[in-house]
Amino acid sequence: MRIGFFNSYKVWGGGEKWHYEMMEQFIAHNDECVLFAPFDGELYHRVKKNFSHVESHSIQVGKYTYLNPVDQLSFIKLFKKNKVDILIFNSFVDIRAAALAAKKAGVKKIVLRVGTPIAPAQKKSYIRSFQKGVDYIVGISDEIINIFKNDAPDVVSNIAFHKIENGIDVDRIVPMDIEHSTFTFGNCSRLTDQKGFPFLIQSVEKLKELTSENFKVKIAGTGEDQELLEKLVQEKGLSDTIEFVGHVEDIEHFYNDLDALAFTSKFEGTARTVLEAWSTELPVISYNVSSMKEMIEDGKDGFLIPPFDTETYAHKMKEIVENPKKYKSFGKSGREKVMETYNKKKQYRKWYDYLTSL
Repeated sequence: MRIGFFNSYKVWGGGEKWHYEMMEQFIAHNDECVLFAPFDGELYHRVKKNFSHVESHSIQVGKYTYLNPVDQLSFIKLFKKNKVDILIFNSFVDIRAAALAAKKAGVKKIVLRVGTPIAPAQKKSYIRSFQKGVDYIVGISDEIINIFKNDAPDVVSNIAFHKIENGIDVDRIVPMDIEHSTFTFGNCSRLTDQKGFPFLIQSVEKLKELTSENFKVKIAGTGEDQELLEKLVQEKGLSDTIEFVGHVEDIEHFYNDLDALAFTSKFEGTARTVLEAWSTELPVISYNVSSMKEMIEDGKDGFLIPPFDTETYAHKMKEIVENPKKYKSFGKSGREKVMETYNKKKQYRKWYDYLTSL
């Protein structure tokens, strides 16, 4: 089987990581893979570095690529030349840019993987590109699938849906049972508006008023909001409590340096950060938004807080920091769930079986 992966994003995020790891799986099964991505993007760079035999083609997608006949003709020629059996997208913006060209080039099966609970607008351009260019949509949660069906019914009508959750490497990310002198909350996410870090900072400020216990917070990641967040921490006098540690390659050790995950995203699919934290047996605090209620069982493997209620969030942080042994069971339950439901090997096997059955 010859499989194409189309991704116009230059930054390294969840979709890019999924494309990379999915490609890794197909290569292991001796299938041919073709990448369509910007040559100056992180996905292109990593594929060229680690899978040098994979055909990689540089593409660029702009705001009006779908309207540009020169760009469309270029895509048609590119897809005709490479003759993939299945073309997988990770973004509905990319679908609008290139799916119709792929169909005109003879690509028989086009799949959109959806990892974010945001549906495309009910515009003619999306309706046309989906109805004529997309054969299958795979969501990573029921919530995401329902949002697409409810918010964009004209866009996705008559398109087959399927669900396959995210998965992580449970053999690589394991608990180490490290003793910590200071209780440490943490989060590992892009520093963007979606991740809700101002809410976390507000809750930390409240927590310092609620407890005499010593604690700290480590935030891993980079992003466009970093300077704003660092300034907010300074303004609130929390620089000695909250530490920005930047990009972290050794995820396993980062989570094992924590005692609990303080997750504050405004919306998510199947949050990889939560899965990684659970895999190291950390209790999780999260807002009850989008797909989080599908992941977290409140009071068993984490706490679900009413959306953006920083006061209640701070009180739950207080419970955990003052009773750490009591909530270790949350983390153990979380790892059991990851092993059963979010195991990368199992999930990628589902993907492989699904795609080869189309």
